[in-house]
Amino acid sequence: MAEKDILALFDSIKESFERELQALRDENALIQARLDRQGGLVQSGSRWSSGINTWAEKTDKALAGILKRLAKLEKGGAQ
Repeated sequence: MAEKDILALFDSIKESFERELQALRDENALIQARLDRQGGLVQSGSRWSSGINTWAEKTDKALAGILKRLAKLEKGGAQ
């Protein structure tokens, strides 16, 4: 093989590796974007769940107060 042929072969291999590397970079960017979206969904779901828990606790306390008042009214009405 002539030196010219060897250099052409190396150039061809180099270009092939560059194309493959670019394809991997593109794929990695797509994966990263998908993971970012999934992370956002998890985070917003966590915030929503926390808000619902806060609301449920307030509602439970209010309901407990109403039930106590109702029990007092029933007790007073039974006497």
